[in-house]
Amino acid sequence: DRSGEKKRKRPRGGGSGSGAWRKQKRSTPESELQPGMRGIFLTCDTLAERRAIHEAYTVLNAAWDKLDSSRTDPEARAVSLDTVSDPAAEIVREAAELNSTRRFFVAQTSVAGIVFVRLVGELHPNASSPSLLTLVNSVFTSTMQGGELRTRYISRLLPCQAVCRADTARMTAAVEDAVRGHRAVTSTQPTTFAIHFKQRHNGVLERDAVIAALADAVSRVLPDAKVDLAAPQLCVAAEVVRNVCCICVVDQWNPFFKYSVRSLREHLTAAAPGAASPGPRVATLA
Repeated sequence: DRSGEKKRKRPRGGGSGSGAWRKQKRSTPESELQPGMRGIFLTCDTLAERRAIHEAYTVLNAAWDKLDSSRTDPEARAVSLDTVSDPAAEIVREAAELNSTRRFFVAQTSVAGIVFVRLVGELHPNASSPSLLTLVNSVFTSTMQGGELRTRYISRLLPCQAVCRADTARMTAAVEDAVRGHRAVTSTQPTTFAIHFKQRHNGVLERDAVIAALADAVSRVLPDAKVDLAAPQLCVAAEVVRNVCCICVVDQWNPFFKYSVRSLREHLTAAAPGAASPGPRVATLA
């Protein structure tokens, strides 16, 4: 008699057997945001994450191709079939190379409205490849110059040079490394800086203490730089998401509206000539 046993509910939509049961997709460690990653930190509205990811792939890959001379120079990429012994094999080889050069993947943050687009492989696979800061800056620069927005759902877009554990010691070490790396590739050293700190789903860190520690870390690398919250030449954005922190070092904090795409849209709309002007164009994404 099984009348006393708890009956197993059948899945909605009918069906029998294991295939009819909904299986939850499990994330792997490689697909989760974790220390050691680099990429693009972006925010969007809740439930708009998929559309924001599609936009990010589109604008970032377009900007990368524009900046990477080895991909945009036809002579650099051209291969004469007369110089290879097996043209068919060369075509297959080039197709395989294109399939293996995907630059970005999404790392799950488990926080609504927060997306991390992870950079695959080395930051500088060749001398012509752009840095993360150059890549994101080019997106804002081209938008401001052309007045054409290619995003509807992305709110903010930040280059993330380092991801570390969300504790003060690791965050200060990561900030020192990131600022030191920025100093190494910048001809003009910043004389002013600011710290931007925001935490989500983390109640352990004390805001003022963390900001002071990160400011001290910047001062150790740039001893002559002073804090200037109004117009910093360098800004270190520490974005804490659960138990990790994304360190983003940027040099156009105010000109690019704190790297807010939405604020840029509002600026372009207000600057459009004529009161009845539709404002900046929004490119249609396939």
